[in-house]
Amino acid sequence: MTRHHRGGLTLIELIFAIVGTAAVGLAVAGMLAATSHGTASRNDMRELLVRGKAVNERIGESVRAARRVLARGDDWIVLWIATEDHPATPTLHSLLRIELDADAQELIAYTASAGAAEESYELDENFAALTQQLIDAGELTPRRWSRAVAGWRLYADAAPPGTRHVRWESDLATERAEHATVGAASLRRAE
Repeated sequence: MTRHHRGGLTLIELIFAIVGTAAVGLAVAGMLAATSHGTASRNDMRELLVRGKAVNERIGESVRAARRVLARGDDWIVLWIATEDHPATPTLHSLLRIELDADAQELIAYTASAGAAEESYELDENFAALTQQLIDAGELTPRRWSRAVAGWRLYADAAPPGTRHVRWESDLATERAEHATVGAASLRRAE
């Protein structure tokens, strides 16, 4: 009896071919996913570094431009920014409050509203309470300096009004990365 050889694959050969192709496909998909994740992580880190530098520059310039630290806490500071007319006491338009909004995870700077009437304040004012009242009344308006700020801490060489050097730490985050920055500045125009 003669056997005729038919062309084609047996069921077992077909299953092995499908499994082999699937394995190669999964390996390629895994490599692409790893490459994609690495690129995304690198982009996140680049974004964090840029944001960290911007935050440090803004805070540092504000501290260097300040005539005096009027009040501060662990995650907020009130500065008397030097102005061209050099008033003897702080005015509404020379106040700058920088604080962390922990709920929104944003670093916020509060400055005088555009239409706010100028007011002067004595140096012995409670500037922590005063600036909070001005914020609540809409006299100081917020401007976001950075988003996704998980933490911000301030340290100083002395309590106000003797503060001359300020140091801070910022914890910035994205979905895939975290970055801590540290900055320091001295008051240039201190009284």
